[in-house]
Amino acid sequence: MTIALRIRAATRASVIHLVGSLLVAALAALLVFGFWYPFPFSEFFGGRELFWLVVSVDVICGPLLTLVIFDPSKRRMVLWRDLGIIAIIQLVALGYGLSAVWQARPLFLVLEIDRFKVIAAPDLDVADFATVAGTLRPHFLSKPLTVAIRDPVNQDERQRILFESIQGGRDYAERPNFYLPYEGSNAL
Repeated sequence: MTIALRIRAATRASVIHLVGSLLVAALAALLVFGFWYPFPFSEFFGGRELFWLVVSVDVICGPLLTLVIFDPSKRRMVLWRDLGIIAIIQLVALGYGLSAVWQARPLFLVLEIDRFKVIAAPDLDVADFATVAGTLRPHFLSKPLTVAIRDPVNQDERQRILFESIQGGRDYAERPNFYLPYEGSNAL
């Protein structure tokens, strides 16, 4: 087999792999920008840059590896094994990248008196999710929810949270047990 024939076959396989990688990237983009980082969150929360970093490495490296290892003179089983290993590596890298994007996603847009504050997943503890009302609890495919904050129950609760937040603790927006549905709420 001549080198020109091998390069032509490897290029064809690499282009096919590139098209497949682009389709998977488009599905991932639909998930990320359709649910986790809808506009305008993708603009001001860094989701777009993080996603493009993850996907560009995945889309470029897989087809390049295919270009390097593809040789039509290899036995078919060996060739499928090599291509399968590349696909598995690509999918694992994409899964890891998407999990990083998912973990940093914005969960709530909280109305605080006269402004909105974005609360991301890292801003909350796992225990905090148990205190969120069922309709306000974020799910895998949920978009960021707009919520308001309830008034403190009494003056002691107001002072406790005030002093905790002054000392570097969490303010009302970082406390899901204060969340109310935004529509028709009595916001703080």
